[in-house]
Amino acid sequence: MKNEELTAVKELKERNLSLIAFNGSNRYESDETGIKPILMGLEKDALFFKDMEVYDKIIGKAAAMLFIYGKVKSVFGIVMSRSAQKMLESHGIEYGYETLVDSIINRKGTDICPMEKVVMDIDDIDEAYIQLKERSKELNS
Repeated sequence: MKNEELTAVKELKERNLSLIAFNGSNRYESDETGIKPILMGLEKDALFFKDMEVYDKIIGKAAAMLFIYGKVKSVFGIVMSRSAQKMLESHGIEYGYETLVDSIINRKGTDICPMEKVVMDIDDIDEAYIQLKERSKELNS
């Protein structure tokens, strides 16, 4: 792991953040859960994450697809699912992780994450963005 990766991962853990993203002087961080901080950035500007290095606590396929949609430079997850890894590889996005898991589980630990279910059978990045935005609105209302 590079020094800046170690620093960002340490900061995620110590400050209990869910996401840190930066490129040069631009920096974005959040303690919001799930894919909410990613959607918040993308709703401000579709290119909000363009060329950013992103560090996230949990990266499943849903998050990976949103990062691809946002044209990130690279991602690092404390936890990453195999489907996220596969998605990032297929789109040529640099990635790293501490722990690789078969799937992302919901907060109760009883089932697969609802956002992962949304994209389970979707490979189109634009379609994934639309569906994830819609499902997020449903869950938050």
